Amino acid sequence: LSQLRGLVCNSHPIRLLLERLWASLGCDHRHGMAFDTYFRLNALMYSVLLDDIDLTPLQGVITKAIHRDWVLDSEGAATLTFGQWCVSMLEVIDNWASTAIVEAYEAFAAQLIPSLYGESKAVPPTPDIPWEEKDTFLQRNAAMYND
Repeated sequence: LSQLRGLVCNSHPIRLLLERLWASLGCDHRHGMAFDTYFRLNALMYSVLLDDIDLTPLQGVITKAIHRDWVLDSEGAATLTFGQWCVSMLEVIDNWASTAIVEAYEAFAAQLIPSLYGESKAVPPTPDIPWEEKDTFLQRNAAMYND
C-alpha cells in the first residue's frame, strides 16, 4: 500500500484534477479552503458517490461526518492548506477506487472530480499553486505511508 500511495501522489492526472478542482472552488494557496467550502464540497461528494440512495434521512449523520473530518483534516487550523485538502481527497479515492492500482485511482478520480467542479462545470484552468506547497504535501504524504 505504501508503494501504491507514493505512485498515486506522483500521478500527474490525479494532481492536475485536484489542482483544477481546488481552483474551481475558488481556493488559492494564500487563503486555503474555508470550512463552508469544505462542507459544500463534501456534501456534494456524498450525493455524487451515493447517487442511488435517498440521503434525506442521513443528513444528520452526513453533517456530523463532515464536521469530524474537518477537525481531523484541518488539524485545528481555520482553513485547509492545499496539501491538507489533497490528503483528504486521496483518502476518498483510496476508499472508492475499484482496485488498488494507480490506473484505477486515476480512472475513479477522472470520473468523480469533474462532477464536483463549480457551478459552470467547465474545466477550470490549472491554478498557480507554488511547487513548494505541492511538494510538501507529496513528501509528507509519501513519508507517512513509507514508514
